[in-house]
Amino acid sequence: MEPDQAAVAFLLAEPIERTRELIGLLDAGAVDPRSSRARVAQQVTLGRASLDRTMSLLRAWRGDNDNASQLYRMLRSLLDVKHLVKQQNTQADLVWTGHKPPGSSLRSTPPVIAEMLDAAERHVIVLSYAVWLGQARVRSMLDRVVAARQRGVQATFVIDRNYSPDSTASGHNLEQLRTEWPNDAPRPDIYSWGDDDDRIAKLHAKVIIVDRRDLLVTSANLTGHGMSGNLELGARIMGRPAEQAHDHVLDLITDGTFVKEPW
Repeated sequence: MEPDQAAVAFLLAEPIERTRELIGLLDAGAVDPRSSRARVAQQVTLGRASLDRTMSLLRAWRGDNDNASQLYRMLRSLLDVKHLVKQQNTQADLVWTGHKPPGSSLRSTPPVIAEMLDAAERHVIVLSYAVWLGQARVRSMLDRVVAARQRGVQATFVIDRNYSPDSTASGHNLEQLRTEWPNDAPRPDIYSWGDDDDRIAKLHAKVIIVDRRDLLVTSANLTGHGMSGNLELGARIMGRPAEQAHDHVLDLITDGTFVKEPW
């Protein structure tokens, strides 16, 4: 099989996460087309079929010393194409917080959010009306945004600046982010919205957008009850709507609707 055909066959057979893992190993020099089967198996835990496919790919690319970098570039390009195709094909699943009857196929909100944030590579955008980050399930979400920020992912929070649990003050959400975000972690960007002339008006959207490709629209706030206790329904959407949501938020930042808050 020709080298480029082997790369295409590998990408079609293996999940995106496996391709991304191999790209990382090639980039770090941990494996190359001359690596032995034992060496590859030592670097990553693979099932027999997946290891066979990986070795077939590497063997097809054996040649001069520059083949590792060529294979790296080929896989990166193919992965970008695969992401693009996947974005054009909308996929949607329902997400639920709270009691589920036996046999329910709906996934729970916290693990879906964790999955989305752990896969982030470039951007994370979070919108919420009420923010309580000290509670355990929400703290886990925040820790994942922090981890994403530490690996170079851009993080943006958009919150309602007038929200207050007792309706007598404002700024609760800003204070939560400033207090709970670790001092030694790169900071996120924080934007807010509030209508001082209409105190009933709210930034009521609860949204997470990852890499312009993965979107969660939910009734759940970033609170303990939003993650566990309330009955909340959301939809996780992958594809064109995620692009639209990402671009819409950025447009609202650009036109000044969302105001950047100092840290």
